[in-house]
Amino acid sequence: MIRGRRGPIPLPHRTVTDLTRFELTFAPLPPTASGRRPTPAPVDGVVVHRTSAHGPGGHPVYTDETGIIRAEISDRGEVRMLVTSVHQRPRRPSACRPLPAQSRRAATRTGSQTGENGGA
Repeated sequence: MIRGRRGPIPLPHRTVTDLTRFELTFAPLPPTASGRRPTPAPVDGVVVHRTSAHGPGGHPVYTDETGIIRAEISDRGEVRMLVTSVHQRPRRPSACRPLPAQSRRAATRTGSQTGENGGA
């Protein structure tokens, strides 16, 4: 709340459904029978963007840039991972963090403009 001349002014309420991007974080996989972890990275994360689709619970569906990871995210921040291929067994994320919307300019950059692929 902000104090105004006539008392407190409520700030605009922003719900999860207003957001277009989330970062899903996945905990490391447990060690295998040999004691080795299947993935070398301690924590995996991926950014997902809102699509026009809705999941089985009626909430918006979010996907990564490849389309392999799809998740239904409720207005309370609950995540339901959606299968995108026959043999896929998606892991449940350990965290779901809303991200600020990208500016249109940042969203349209190519790999060479962002410094990827050896570009300037």
